Formats: sequence, structure tokens, C-alpha cells
Amino acid sequence: MTTTTKGWQLDLDGARGYEANLVPAAMDPWAADLVAAVGLAPGDGVLDLACGTGIVTRHAAGRVGPGGGLVGVDANPAMLAVAREVTSDLVPAATWHEATAEDLPLGDQAVDAVVCQQAVQFMADPIVTLVEARRVLAPGGRLGVGTCASLVRQPGYTVLVEVVARHLGEEAATVLASPYGLGEVDRLRAVITAAGFAGIHLRRSITPFRFPSPTAFLAAESASSPLGDLTARLPPATLDPLLADLADGLRPHRDDDGIVFPFETLVATADRG
Repeated sequence: MTTTTKGWQLDLDGARGYEANLVPAAMDPWAADLVAAVGLAPGDGVLDLACGTGIVTRHAAGRVGPGGGLVGVDANPAMLAVAREVTSDLVPAATWHEATAEDLPLGDQAVDAVVCQQAVQFMADPIVTLVEARRVLAPGGRLGVGTCASLVRQPGYTVLVEVVARHLGEEAATVLASPYGLGEVDRLRAVITAAGFAGIHLRRSITPFRFPSPTAFLAAESASSPLGDLTARLPPATLDPLLADLADGLRPHRDDDGIVFPFETLVATADRG
């Protein structure tokens, strides 16, 4: 996987780690919640925007049924490769496209719903992204967006980002903090409004994140994010103090089963208008 200051770019190993670790821990329940909030109906056509390994598509399939249509778009070929692997028997079958969210390979008014989970915050211009999403929505269509709340509302990840900054540098910490840049209710509402949507509804959702140890927390994060290309090369002289610092910072979140802390997301729905 590749670390950049622009966000997360995962190679095939990273995409498989994302599917094995982050999807069952968080993306799966978040996708179920987001798809339910959008209110899909049998026969709907759905675009999974910045689809990753396709967990939103998988949940949408059960709601639209055999008469529906599923399209996944992502700019990362590794994520799409895993999406194809894990949806080979999906009904209805999904169509996958490697493309950017700003230039979708769909015609005007092509789908009934656009759902984007944990990706809008990585876009160079979220408003441009959502204007393009609105273009492909049919009249009466619905938008669903899920994003991380701001880092200040994430106690466990605040500790991790601070520890990474101290031990691996500010550039690595900036990448690790990149999922949280659109995490204020007023800001997300303003972006969706500026893209032309109406009937916007936002709510906060809180999920407990549990790990058996701080080491397991770091390992899971490393397997499913660009942090892995750094931690995989660390000698014990660097890794051991990092883990000790992380364990100390997470001490308030310990119990007899390990560590646990709340993770907050924002769930937004809107009408095409």
C-alpha cells in the first residue's frame, strides 16, 4: 500500500487486508445502516460511489432484488479486484468500473440512488463529486453519504494519530488523520447543499471499537490502511517504544477484555431535488 498526503491508496495486499479487517469490524454494519437510510426499493438501480471492496453493493443487492441494477465505481484497481472476488455470485450481478468520482462512466439520470460510504472526505473537491453524483441520479433519486466524524470526536484514533506523529513523523500522521476532514455536521450539510440536493437529513452514529490489545489495534489498522507500509519496515528499536506509547495513551480505554472506545460517524441522506 502507498502512503500519500492526499489520502489512502492501497495495493492488492492492502485491499485484501481492508476487506478482512476493516469491513467486518466497521464497514459492514455501517453499510447496512446507510443502505437502510437511503430507502432502496425492489428494482432500483444503485451506484456504489468509491465502492472499495463493494460492501455497500452487497447490502444493496438484498434490497433491490433480481430486478435491480448495481454499479460500483472506484479509482483504485486493487479495491475493484477484491470487489470482483467477493461478489462473484451476487444477485443481481454488479458492474464494476475503474473511474474517478468526478467523471462517472454513467449517463444522465442513470440510477435511482447513489450511495457513498467513507469516501467523500478523500475527494479533492467534495462538491464537484456530489454534483456529478446528482447528474447520474434520476428525478426523485436519493443520495446517501457516510463519513467519519471529526478526529476530536474519536478518542482512540486521536491517541493513535498523536503516537504516530511522535514516532513516525507528521506526514504519516496527516495521512492517518485524512478520513476525518469532512466530519462536522454543518460542513457536511453545506457541501451537500452546494451540490444542489434538498431534503438533507444528518445524524450521528456511534459504534464501539474493541481490540484485544493496543498491539492488535495497531496491527488491524496497519493491515487495512497506508500505515502498513511504514510499520512493516520498523525495527524493534522503533516499534517497541511506539507500542509502549500507544498502550499508555489507551490506558483509559482498557478493561479486562482489552481496549474499547467509541467511534463516531455521520450519516447523511438527501433528495436529488
